[in-house]
Amino acid sequence: MKPTVYIDQNVLSYLVEGVITFPEDEFQCVYSETHFKEIPKDNKIPFLKTLDQFDAIMVRADVNEHNEILDTASFINHHPVEELMSDYENRIENFEYESIFDPLMARLAGANNYDEASSFHNQGLEKLLDQFSDDPMMEQLINPLKALFKTTTDSLKVSLKNIESIEKQRSQIGTDKGKLLQIDEINSISLIGEKIKEFIGTDLLAIVMSFLKDKSVYSKIIALNALLNHVGYNADTKLSSVEKIPNIRYDSQHMANGIFCNFLMSEDRRFIAKAKAVYEYLDVHTIEHL
Repeated sequence: MKPTVYIDQNVLSYLVEGVITFPEDEFQCVYSETHFKEIPKDNKIPFLKTLDQFDAIMVRADVNEHNEILDTASFINHHPVEELMSDYENRIENFEYESIFDPLMARLAGANNYDEASSFHNQGLEKLLDQFSDDPMMEQLINPLKALFKTTTDSLKVSLKNIESIEKQRSQIGTDKGKLLQIDEINSISLIGEKIKEFIGTDLLAIVMSFLKDKSVYSKIIALNALLNHVGYNADTKLSSVEKIPNIRYDSQHMANGIFCNFLMSEDRRFIAKAKAVYEYLDVHTIEHL
């Protein structure tokens, strides 16, 4: 196979608009199901035809029997791409779980939406029960599930009550007001960890990594990208906007999918800066391109 280039959504948009073209004679264009989430539903044909035009292949991270993401992936060379998107849409039609947590993520970044964020578990339970409504075992599981959700969310509600603004949170760890702008591009995450440790006396990075110890590199990338956003390193804007959360989540997924390819290509400078930092820290050898 030719060297693989994973493109993010903004690069795909430029290909659709004809602003750039893909050097298909030299490289293999790669996309993922995350693109299907971002493609405009009322104008998807140009995007799908463009992927077909450049003979793009889809990468999909492998999962184990517990649906946990692994550090291996499958490449799917299937055209027309429209058929793959149709299959994806059919699979998520009755259960789209990711958006359940958007209000919670926005609240953690300081959004003024406590009531919405603290009730997200009710939405999650409803969707879960609906997903398995035809399963005869669910009748026995409904009450235990409700009890589990209540136990875990009661303590979470207390924590969510006193969330400060994102800038206030950063001030509490010494990364507010652009203090990370001068962080060197080399060894960025370790330097950020040291700066926070000097300010608060606690190795926050070590704590985060201890929770991620047994997770896949893919999952670590998702978590570290979120951490960099939260502390203010080349952070996305409007982290406390519920409407913005999906785009931030998709960026994390693009970054994670990029590890299965030789190159990651994006027009977003903040995205590339975070990808460089995360890939270096985790010793990923994908090359990032702007």
